[in-house]
Amino acid sequence: MNSESNLPSSLSSQIIGRAVSRPIALCMITSAIVVFGIVSLMRLPIELLPEVDRPTITVRTELQGAAPEEVEERVARRLEKSLSVVSGLRRISSLSRIGTCDVILEFSWGQDLAEAIQDIREKLDQANLPERAESPSILRYDPRLDPVLLFGLSGSADLGRLRVLAEEEVERRLETVPGVAAVRVRGGLEEEILVEVSEERVRNRGLSIELISRRLAEENFDQASGLLEDGDVDYILRVRNEVVDSDDILSIPLLREGLSVVRLGDVAEVRRSFQEDRVITRIDGQPAVFVEVLKEGDANIISVSKRVRERVFGTAEEQRQLQLWQEKRAGKDVAEESRGGFSFGQQGGGAIRRPDHVASWLPPGTSIDLLSDQADFIEGSINDLRQTALVGGLLAMLVLYLFLGKLSTTLVVAIAIPCSIVVTFVPLYISDTSLNIMSLGGLALGIGLLVDSSIVVLESIFRKQKETGDPIRGAVEGAAEVAGAVTASTLTTVAVFFPIVFVEGLAGQVFGDMAVAVVGSLLAALVVSLTLVPMLAARAPAIREELLIERVEQLPQVGENQKKKKINFFSLMGPALWLHNRVELLLLGVGSIMISVAQLILLVSLRIFFSIAKRSRHLAGGPLRVASRIIQHTETIYLRWIRSALDHRVSILIMALVAVVVAGLLIPQLGSELIPRVARGEIEVQISLPVGTPLDVTDERVRQLERSIATLPGVDRVVARIGRDSDDVEASAEGEHTARIELVLAVDGTDVATAEKLLIDSIAPLADDLPDAIIHVQRPHLFSMRAPLEVEIRGPDSAELEQIEREITERLVASRLVSEVQPSTAPGSPEYHLRPDRERLARLGISTREIADALQSKNVGTVATRLRRQERQVDVRVRLRKEDRSSIGEILATGVAVGPSGRSIPLEELLESWTIEEGPSEILRIGRQRAKVVSAQMAGFDLGRVAEMIEADLNSELDLPEDVVVEVVGQKKEMERSLESLIAALALAVFLVYVVMASQFESLLQPLVILLSIPLSVVGVVPILWLTGTPISVMTSIGMIVLAGIVVNNAIVLLDQVNRLRSDGMTMNDALIEGGRKRLRPILMTTLTTVLALIPVTGVLSRLPGTEHLTMILGSGEGSEIRAPLALTVIGGLMASTLLTLLVVPVFASLVDIGSRTSETQQ
Repeated sequence: MNSESNLPSSLSSQIIGRAVSRPIALCMITSAIVVFGIVSLMRLPIELLPEVDRPTITVRTELQGAAPEEVEERVARRLEKSLSVVSGLRRISSLSRIGTCDVILEFSWGQDLAEAIQDIREKLDQANLPERAESPSILRYDPRLDPVLLFGLSGSADLGRLRVLAEEEVERRLETVPGVAAVRVRGGLEEEILVEVSEERVRNRGLSIELISRRLAEENFDQASGLLEDGDVDYILRVRNEVVDSDDILSIPLLREGLSVVRLGDVAEVRRSFQEDRVITRIDGQPAVFVEVLKEGDANIISVSKRVRERVFGTAEEQRQLQLWQEKRAGKDVAEESRGGFSFGQQGGGAIRRPDHVASWLPPGTSIDLLSDQADFIEGSINDLRQTALVGGLLAMLVLYLFLGKLSTTLVVAIAIPCSIVVTFVPLYISDTSLNIMSLGGLALGIGLLVDSSIVVLESIFRKQKETGDPIRGAVEGAAEVAGAVTASTLTTVAVFFPIVFVEGLAGQVFGDMAVAVVGSLLAALVVSLTLVPMLAARAPAIREELLIERVEQLPQVGENQKKKKINFFSLMGPALWLHNRVELLLLGVGSIMISVAQLILLVSLRIFFSIAKRSRHLAGGPLRVASRIIQHTETIYLRWIRSALDHRVSILIMALVAVVVAGLLIPQLGSELIPRVARGEIEVQISLPVGTPLDVTDERVRQLERSIATLPGVDRVVARIGRDSDDVEASAEGEHTARIELVLAVDGTDVATAEKLLIDSIAPLADDLPDAIIHVQRPHLFSMRAPLEVEIRGPDSAELEQIEREITERLVASRLVSEVQPSTAPGSPEYHLRPDRERLARLGISTREIADALQSKNVGTVATRLRRQERQVDVRVRLRKEDRSSIGEILATGVAVGPSGRSIPLEELLESWTIEEGPSEILRIGRQRAKVVSAQMAGFDLGRVAEMIEADLNSELDLPEDVVVEVVGQKKEMERSLESLIAALALAVFLVYVVMASQFESLLQPLVILLSIPLSVVGVVPILWLTGTPISVMTSIGMIVLAGIVVNNAIVLLDQVNRLRSDGMTMNDALIEGGRKRLRPILMTTLTTVLALIPVTGVLSRLPGTEHLTMILGSGEGSEIRAPLALTVIGGLMASTLLTLLVVPVFASLVDIGSRTSETQQ
């Protein structure tokens, strides 16, 4: 350690010197941070996607039985007026349909939706809605509210019984599972008690259906009436008169006739029934009830999935015991058994305890199946990323070994990689970032980047140790020499992630988690490279392998076989005998034994390591010599090229400029999309029949398509949903006329994406069986989105809008640029228009509202009260018998109660006229104007180009009135917003990179030279995206931002060396040539390690022919579609930029130097 007195006195040298001189303290600090990282990893939630708060809120209001025009006039317009002043609102639209109004509020990305919801509640209180309108419900889309597991309950029982089983057995048992937030039941038939009133009997007794509903509500209640102090005890007074069953309902008194009492049973019938279907669900053509499981926000999805599965199906042992229990019930002789603490023997009288999972309690003939589980895809993606990261790390280590030629030196970097990654989990935990496909993708990207710092530092240390002959001094001086350049290069990469706070739209939401992961890993790698790497490098050369081997070989020997060069079983017996000879340490306590065992493990590990290391020199000698010759040959070629480039500066710059311009001009040819779709082995078929199609008709038509799809090869399961649930926030455009069929593929050794494409192509011809339906077949989106292309038409005149909509629809179909063109206008719904006689109503003292309410009560019915069924509430609905309301004539013959006496007058006597007309099936409003929307899917063309062509065609061909606006929106709008924001972020990132480099070099010109590397990267990005068929998207744009921080690193290291040589007195040309020669090896190493580490991330290895059986090593490629565009962008840009930087940057630097010297001479 005598060399430490001569160490440089700079701050970086002091930090590095302290780290090298105190190895134990550094190891303890590193170990503590690693432990914190492991603890953070264990506490990180695991999700499929980042927490994407889509800034959309839906306000849903029910106005039962109202026509769309009434809903628009009495609900939509009033809500729009109240809600249009909500703070931060960017767009307001509404959709009015029969009995329902959805007002959709769209906010700017980043808006605090919790505050927005509070503001909405206040505005809703001010809205003057009709009395019979239900209270508006606020529905907010949240990906965390998507079910993580979906079960299907089916069997021989009727749908009503299945619904009860789902609610009372499945839902109740799953809600208690730790990590489960809620359980939702979909489909089946919900029980209700139907009170069907006879119009004739009611009229004869002078009663009304409203009176019956009121009496039901009055007779079924449970009310507290205060406290009664009786002595020392306070009693609660409760009046309880709960209706329990149909007999109680039938016995309710309505009025007295003389000495007798007219009871409800005298004028009505009561029967158990079911609510009208809103949604029909099936599994493989069989009726079923769906059970959706939602997890808590911070719960680990994989753990929740495991616990829920065990609660539903039981463990393997419980399933075995269930079979034994069933055999016992069947009368078979089953021996008493007890396995692992789960008592399955006879208990108290010979009974066998029944397993307590859900499947064991279902009645015979009923089964529960797992239809989907997000954890499967997440676990597959995580395992795939883990494998690709491992393969990428091993490839990077191979490159280092071939360049450095020493295993011990390579292992120094190999230690730095896991340390940096584990430490990264700490900032992930602090920033409340989950492990998802984006943050894990950032870690995988970081593996290729974080070795850069260690490589540059290690190469410098390696060179200095050879020069000084002192391992410690060489480690400190070598690390200190490049500390500034390494810090600057790391900060430039980190700087490109700061503009993320200004990125709007989906890109900002998705990019955030990746940014935290990459920044955390890079900063950790910087600290590790300047502390741990020098310390390890300082001691690796000082360890004499021969001496350690000799010490190990001094252990007790067993035969002469130990002296052989080959490793065999007996060569490991020495340490074992040494442990045997120390058995007496048992007397000294358990602590001594643990120390001895630790010593044994260390000695055995050292023996194996040094044996392998010794032989690896012989095994790797050939490849190392070949690699060394290739590197030397590369250096020779490079020196020849750089000398020629410096002699032809202008030509080199012109060629580089032409290459960049050509690549830039080719970018539009790549196409564009918003977010790549991910192959998950699932296909979604969306069916839309004409609006107004009844649910039973839709069901029958969809059933035909289901049967056809089920026969296609590759289909494992068919799950159908027909209709819409009232609380489905994503189903605003759905109704009784729509359906969704979700297909699960049976993929056996076949590429998932290929299998999906084949199935999609097979389904397309089946659409001919439903000529009046619009069928869209697609992969499910990871992020819920609108249609790729939508044309909005807004204006005041509905007839005018419909005419323009028809014209646009015809033009889109004729263009053949898009497919599945769907206008929003559908055939209207037939309506009976009843016009009351206002004068007669005025004389009788009744209002039009009372007429409408009476009609609704008779036809649809009203929920008068609810009965308690254990933990369920069953509606009691009162309405006329079917035979009293089967035609318009019977409806008009029904009576309406008039005046205090309740005298009944036939409805037709209160009407002026009635007619049959056609009313709109739905009314869309955008920006408080009536609107129409034509949506379309892509027909093989890219979204950006198609949108531009259609927009240009519509602007040139349509003759629009002044008060009509036509706008192309959809995913195209979101893509434009995201890409514009990313371009701005890229510009800001370049500026920050310049700021960091100008501060590092104390120069305004040299950073400009370095920034030349960024446009040079485009020369590599465009060809690799074109060759792989990858369009421009949010992910490729993020890759360009990442490139802006990476590609400059090589130029920084190069110019930093050139500046040092210039300070030693070299001319500019000589310094450029010598600096390029010295930095060629670390530049090639950092580039190759980054590229090779990213190749597995693209998923290309798993798709190579003959790799089907290597998925355990290469990864399955699950989820690679979302991260591959980013990785490909970085790979192509980094390779091209590195090759061009080694020539173009020195040429440009020499020109800048000539220009600056000429300027100084002129001055």
